Amino acid sequence: MGGFGLELADWLVLRGARKLVLSSRTGIRTGYQSLRVRLWRSYGAKVVISLADITTESGVTDLLSDANRLGQVDAIFNLAVVSGVLVCVYKSP
Repeated sequence: MGGFGLELADWLVLRGARKLVLSSRTGIRTGYQSLRVRLWRSYGAKVVISLADITTESGVTDLLSDANRLGQVDAIFNLAVVSGVLVCVYKSP
C-alpha cells in the first residue's frame, strides 16, 4: 500500500467510492496507512485489504472473489510498483 495507491484510494473515497479492495503484499504496516483506512471507514467506505498473491492465477481469483463479495466491480487499478528499482534496457548500436 504505497503512496500513489493510498492517494488514489483517498481521491476515490472523497468522490463517493464506498467499496474498496486494496491489494497489498504486506498489509497495513505504517501508522499513516492505518490512519487513511480508518478515515475512509469513518466516511462510510467499506475497505478490504487483500493479501492475495496476485502474481499467480489463484491469487487473482482470490482477489476478485474478495471484490465480488462487495458487489459489482466497476474499476481495477494496478499500481504495483517497487520503488528504488532501476530498470536498464540494453540497446545495440
